[in-house]
Amino acid sequence: SELWANRTQNVLQGIEVFFDEGSGGVMYEVACEMTQTCNTDQKSFKAYLSRFMGLTAVLAPWTYDTIYAHLVNTVVNGISQSCTGGRDGVTCGTSWVVRGWDNTWGLGQEMAALETVQNLLINQVPSPYTATTGGSSPGGDEEPESRFGYTGAVRTSDRAGAGILTSIALLMILGGA
Repeated sequence: SELWANRTQNVLQGIEVFFDEGSGGVMYEVACEMTQTCNTDQKSFKAYLSRFMGLTAVLAPWTYDTIYAHLVNTVVNGISQSCTGGRDGVTCGTSWVVRGWDNTWGLGQEMAALETVQNLLINQVPSPYTATTGGSSPGGDEEPESRFGYTGAVRTSDRAGAGILTSIALLMILGGA
Protein backbone atom coordinates (compact mmCIF):
# COMPACT_ATOMS: atom_id res chain seq x y z
CA SER A 1 0.00 0.00 0.00
CA GLU A 2 1.03 3.59 -0.40
CA LEU A 3 1.13 4.02 3.38
CA TRP A 4 3.74 1.26 3.81
CA ALA A 5 5.66 2.34 0.73
CA ASN A 6 6.01 5.83 2.24
CA ARG A 7 7.07 4.42 5.61
CA THR A 8 9.60 2.15 3.96
CA GLN A 9 10.98 5.07 1.96
CA ASN A 10 11.30 7.15 5.12
CA VAL A 11 13.25 4.39 6.87
CA LEU A 12 15.44 3.95 3.80
CA GLN A 13 16.22 7.66 3.85
CA GLY A 14 16.88 7.48 7.59
CA ILE A 15 19.57 4.82 7.29
CA GLU A 16 21.66 7.10 5.07
CA VAL A 17 23.34 8.30 8.27
CA PHE A 18 25.04 4.87 8.53
CA PHE A 19 26.97 5.28 5.26
CA ASP A 20 30.12 7.40 5.24
CA GLU A 21 30.36 9.29 1.97
CA GLY A 22 33.99 10.23 2.66
CA SER A 23 34.97 6.58 2.38
CA GLY A 24 32.94 5.76 -0.73
CA GLY A 25 29.63 5.07 0.98
CA VAL A 26 30.87 2.44 3.44
CA MET A 27 28.56 1.36 6.27
CA TYR A 28 29.68 2.29 9.77
CA GLU A 29 28.33 2.36 13.32
CA VAL A 30 27.62 6.04 13.93
CA ALA A 31 27.42 5.79 17.71
CA CYS A 32 30.91 4.50 18.36
CA GLU A 33 33.01 3.45 15.40
CA MET A 34 34.83 6.70 14.67
CA THR A 35 35.77 7.10 18.35
CA GLN A 36 36.70 3.39 18.69
CA THR A 37 34.38 2.97 21.68
CA CYS A 38 32.07 0.23 20.35
CA ASN A 39 31.05 -2.36 22.92
CA THR A 40 30.62 -6.03 22.05
CA ASP A 41 26.99 -5.59 20.97
CA GLN A 42 27.65 -2.56 18.80
CA LYS A 43 30.28 -4.47 16.83
CA SER A 44 27.50 -6.68 15.44
CA PHE A 45 24.92 -3.97 14.66
CA LYS A 46 26.04 -3.67 11.01
CA ALA A 47 25.12 -7.36 10.62
CA TYR A 48 21.51 -6.65 11.56
CA LEU A 49 21.26 -3.58 9.37
CA SER A 50 22.65 -5.53 6.41
CA ARG A 51 20.31 -8.46 6.99
CA PHE A 52 17.21 -6.32 7.13
CA MET A 53 18.30 -4.22 4.18
CA GLY A 54 18.59 -7.40 2.12
CA LEU A 55 15.17 -8.60 3.24
CA THR A 56 13.66 -5.21 2.47
CA ALA A 57 15.10 -5.30 -1.04
CA VAL A 58 13.36 -8.64 -1.61
CA LEU A 59 10.03 -7.73 -0.03
CA ALA A 60 9.91 -4.20 -1.48
CA PRO A 61 11.64 -4.59 -4.87
CA TRP A 62 11.49 -0.87 -5.62
CA THR A 63 14.15 -0.41 -2.88
CA TYR A 64 16.56 -2.87 -4.51
CA ASP A 65 18.70 -0.39 -6.48
CA THR A 66 19.33 1.86 -3.47
CA ILE A 67 20.00 -1.00 -1.06
CA TYR A 68 22.16 -2.97 -3.46
CA ALA A 69 24.29 0.11 -4.16
CA HIS A 70 24.88 0.58 -0.42
CA LEU A 71 25.86 -3.06 0.00
CA VAL A 72 28.22 -3.06 -3.00
CA ASN A 73 29.91 0.16 -1.88
CA THR A 74 30.38 -1.26 1.60
CA VAL A 75 31.84 -4.54 0.36
CA VAL A 76 34.09 -3.05 -2.33
CA ASN A 77 35.30 0.04 -0.47
CA GLY A 78 35.29 -1.34 3.07
CA ILE A 79 34.95 -5.03 3.84
CA SER A 80 37.31 -6.20 1.11
CA GLN A 81 40.04 -4.07 2.68
CA SER A 82 39.11 -4.64 6.33
CA CYS A 83 38.97 -8.44 6.28
CA THR A 84 42.71 -8.82 5.76
CA GLY A 85 44.00 -9.20 9.31
CA GLY A 86 44.87 -11.77 11.89
CA ARG A 87 47.11 -14.81 11.57
CA ASP A 88 44.90 -16.20 8.81
CA GLY A 89 44.92 -13.00 6.75
CA VAL A 90 41.13 -12.93 6.45
CA THR A 91 40.02 -11.75 9.90
CA CYS A 92 37.57 -8.84 9.73
CA GLY A 93 37.90 -5.70 11.80
CA THR A 94 35.31 -3.40 13.33
CA SER A 95 35.84 -0.34 11.15
CA TRP A 96 35.39 -0.65 7.43
CA VAL A 97 35.97 3.05 6.75
CA VAL A 98 39.69 2.78 7.51
CA ARG A 99 41.84 1.33 4.78
CA GLY A 100 43.03 -2.06 5.98
CA TRP A 101 42.49 -4.10 9.11
CA ASP A 102 42.02 -2.10 12.33
CA ASN A 103 43.52 -4.82 14.57
CA THR A 104 40.17 -5.77 16.12
CA TRP A 105 38.38 -9.09 15.79
CA GLY A 106 35.46 -11.03 17.15
CA LEU A 107 32.15 -12.67 16.38
CA GLY A 108 30.37 -9.35 15.83
CA GLN A 109 32.88 -8.23 13.22
CA GLU A 110 32.69 -11.54 11.36
CA MET A 111 28.87 -11.59 11.47
CA ALA A 112 28.67 -8.05 10.15
CA ALA A 113 30.99 -8.76 7.24
CA LEU A 114 29.31 -12.07 6.35
CA GLU A 115 25.78 -10.63 6.45
CA THR A 116 26.77 -7.75 4.21
CA VAL A 117 28.62 -9.89 1.68
CA GLN A 118 25.95 -12.59 1.50
CA ASN A 119 23.27 -9.97 0.88
CA LEU A 120 24.94 -9.29 -2.45
CA LEU A 121 23.28 -12.58 -3.46
CA ILE A 122 19.73 -11.35 -2.84
CA ASN A 123 18.90 -11.30 -6.52
CA GLN A 124 20.00 -14.94 -6.90
CA VAL A 125 17.75 -16.55 -4.29
CA PRO A 126 13.98 -17.00 -4.31
CA SER A 127 11.69 -14.72 -2.35
CA PRO A 128 10.39 -15.93 1.01
CA TYR A 129 7.70 -18.59 0.78
CA THR A 130 4.06 -17.61 1.01
CA ALA A 131 0.91 -19.72 1.24
CA THR A 132 0.67 -19.63 -2.58
CA THR A 133 4.36 -20.37 -3.32
CA GLY A 134 4.99 -23.46 -1.20
CA GLY A 135 4.86 -22.22 2.38
CA SER A 136 3.35 -24.60 4.91
CA SER A 137 2.15 -22.25 7.66
CA PRO A 138 -1.64 -22.25 7.86
CA GLY A 139 -1.68 -18.55 8.73
CA GLY A 140 -5.04 -17.02 9.39
CA ASP A 141 -6.52 -14.20 11.40
CA GLU A 142 -7.23 -16.16 14.55
CA GLU A 143 -5.30 -15.42 17.71
CA PRO A 144 -1.95 -17.26 17.95
CA GLU A 145 -3.02 -18.73 21.27
CA SER A 146 -5.85 -20.66 19.63
CA ARG A 147 -3.50 -22.06 16.95
CA PHE A 148 -1.06 -23.40 19.55
CA GLY A 149 -3.54 -24.69 22.12
CA TYR A 150 -2.94 -21.97 24.69
CA THR A 151 -6.17 -20.81 26.29
CA GLY A 152 -4.82 -17.80 28.17
CA ALA A 153 -6.13 -18.99 31.55
CA VAL A 154 -3.50 -19.16 34.29
CA ARG A 155 -4.09 -22.25 36.39
CA THR A 156 -2.96 -23.02 39.94
CA SER A 157 -0.49 -25.57 38.56
CA ASP A 158 1.00 -22.85 36.33
CA ARG A 159 1.53 -20.61 39.35
CA ALA A 160 3.05 -23.47 41.35
CA GLY A 161 5.46 -24.35 38.54
CA ALA A 162 6.49 -20.71 38.18
CA GLY A 163 7.07 -20.47 41.93
CA ILE A 164 9.23 -23.58 41.98
CA LEU A 165 11.34 -22.41 39.01
CA THR A 166 11.74 -18.96 40.54
CA SER A 167 12.85 -20.49 43.85
CA ILE A 168 15.40 -22.70 42.10
CA ALA A 169 16.76 -19.74 40.14
CA LEU A 170 17.06 -17.65 43.32
CA LEU A 171 18.81 -20.45 45.17
CA MET A 172 21.29 -20.86 42.31
CA ILE A 173 22.00 -17.13 42.20
CA LEU A 174 22.38 -16.83 45.97
CA GLY A 175 24.44 -20.01 46.13
CA GLY A 176 26.76 -18.66 43.45
CA ALA A 177 27.15 -15.37 45.28
